[in-house]
Amino acid sequence: MDNEQIKNHDENQHKFKPDEKILEYINKAIKKGFSKDDVVKALASAGYDANLAEQHFNHAVKKNAIKKIFIYTLAVLFLITILTAALFFYLSKPKTADLRWDGEYSSELIVDFQLDPEYNKIIRTSYEKGRRYFAQQDWDNSIKEFENLVELSPMSQGFHYFLGAAHCNKGNYDTAIIHYQEAIRLNRLNPVFYFGMARCFERQGLHEKAVEALNKSLYINLN
Repeated sequence: MDNEQIKNHDENQHKFKPDEKILEYINKAIKKGFSKDDVVKALASAGYDANLAEQHFNHAVKKNAIKKIFIYTLAVLFLITILTAALFFYLSKPKTADLRWDGEYSSELIVDFQLDPEYNKIIRTSYEKGRRYFAQQDWDNSIKEFENLVELSPMSQGFHYFLGAAHCNKGNYDTAIIHYQEAIRLNRLNPVFYFGMARCFERQGLHEKAVEALNKSLYINLN
């Protein structure tokens, strides 16, 4: 390769702008199983610059890889949304006989309900209203009730979780994440909190953070 060819090659590398028609041809060739050498030789035999042909092939491969990753990410995030919706549906069912959460949530509210009767009444009333508003998708009033509960009981992980969930559904993602993070700080072993945070990240288009939060939730479930 003489100096002029080297110069032209460097300029082509620097000023590369993909030709959509060439990319379309290459994508069809890739789908049919042709190798990079086959495609470059075919284009070169038709009078197309071999270096540019190679650049187009590399560009097509990279673009296809990014597209596959994007589709995979969307599929994962769709799964997150479905699972989160199912969890929300379950957790949002109003309870009239017993206002405490089931399982690992129960001990948290038992602490609150062991305080003086008047305080217990305020907590129960506000909690019942907040859950009812949440089930009705009345996010403004649900936020109001759970903000009151968080103020009354700032160490209650469940109150932070539902306040975060209400803000997320309202579209206040940054505020929602703050409360999800506080719930996680109070209890790092609850996978539901990570699901909620993943949902917020997904709605913000922060796919990597959403997948990271989902992986933490799955890890806790599997261990």
